[in-house]
Amino acid sequence: MMMSGESKRIYAMGFAAMWMVVVIHYSLIAGGSAYSFTRDALTQWAVPWFFFVSGAFAARSLEKQGWREFCVKKFWGLVVPYAIWMYVPLLAGVHNGMLW
Repeated sequence: MMMSGESKRIYAMGFAAMWMVVVIHYSLIAGGSAYSFTRDALTQWAVPWFFFVSGAFAARSLEKQGWREFCVKKFWGLVVPYAIWMYVPLLAGVHNGMLW
């Protein structure tokens, strides 16, 4: 079982990683190569952090829920929001080049 101090640190790292992902995708800031280098140097850890944490807690989730419920929750929590994020701008006529 995780102690509360560890839980708070994981939450704080997740919060910081969330903001780093926002910085990665925030293309309205005009900057030269020095800005791009600094941004990339400070933010390159954020996405791997989410993959690590997701994998670290996946075994515990699978143990509690089983494969079927785990996959259904992941579908509704990841695939549906992604599809909405991707298709709503297209329907509105806005090209979202940040999706890959």
